Amino acid sequence: LEQVRNILLPPVFPEDEDKTRKASYANAIMLAFLGGVVLFETFIRVSEGYTDLSYIDLIMLALAVLFVTGLVLLRKGHVQLTSILLIVLVWIASNGLAATGFGAKDASYITNFAVILMAGLLLGWPAALSITILSALSGFALAYAEANGFIVVPPYPILSFARDVTIVFVLNGVLILLLITGLENALKRSRRHLTELESANISLNMTQTELESRSSDLLTANSQLENRTRKLHALAEVTRTATAIRNFEDLLSSIPGIISSRLGYHHVGIFLLDE
Repeated sequence: LEQVRNILLPPVFPEDEDKTRKASYANAIMLAFLGGVVLFETFIRVSEGYTDLSYIDLIMLALAVLFVTGLVLLRKGHVQLTSILLIVLVWIASNGLAATGFGAKDASYITNFAVILMAGLLLGWPAALSITILSALSGFALAYAEANGFIVVPPYPILSFARDVTIVFVLNGVLILLLITGLENALKRSRRHLTELESANISLNMTQTELESRSSDLLTANSQLENRTRKLHALAEVTRTATAIRNFEDLLSSIPGIISSRLGYHHVGIFLLDE
């Protein structure tokens, strides 16, 4: 079961979060369509005793093969190509089934709504807008062909209509669930990133405050060092003066002036113990 689960899980691309998100959407959509094909074929054979192989069954089988191929391409990293192929094939299949079935009233035509959701999820709003326009044109074309006798639309059995519409509703529900889940996950990621950003800002402010405090301490230390340096220079000059002046009276008059000017004292005096 763990191996099957690993096979069904979507691929992950750590370097590209957006690609991973689209890959998860495409993977879920193709698995949903595969499940829908299996359920459809199983239902009509079990409930109606259907044993033939019609063109609809061949279309369903071809779609199943294409979906499996898309899953393989998806796991090889071709997310954009897989998304385009998936949307184009499902759109052609849904409108083709409608054209060969019950026209614009066919439940497969309602699948266009699902295709629009798929295009928005996988390729963005321009693709969704394009599919919307094509689906509307297809509806008018089917209605025009039916009204002018280009296609013959048989009566749609009510039970078959209910069955087909149920399958379409389930598919649309899956796509809407994917859309809502994706939006909720994006909102959670945004909130988590906001919380992380706020924590980083708090840490940055604390670091800045600590840096400013250290800078203030450094300025104070530099000022003290400069003061000590000036004092050392003054002491050195006093020493040079003391060694240069031989006369004691001249020495006593010179040293206080030097100490006062160099060390910044307002008054300097030398007091002798005796004459």
